[in-house]
Amino acid sequence: MKKLSIKTIVLAALLGALCYVSSYLKIPIGPVPF
Repeated sequence: MKKLSIKTIVLAALLGALCYVSSYLKIPIGPVPF
């Protein structure tokens, strides 16, 4: 459970960073253009 929760937090952080960078660069990534 600990490993899974840490993995989920890391994945969520990476996803958030990707969304932030894509919105900063105005690059549409995925179904929703950020």
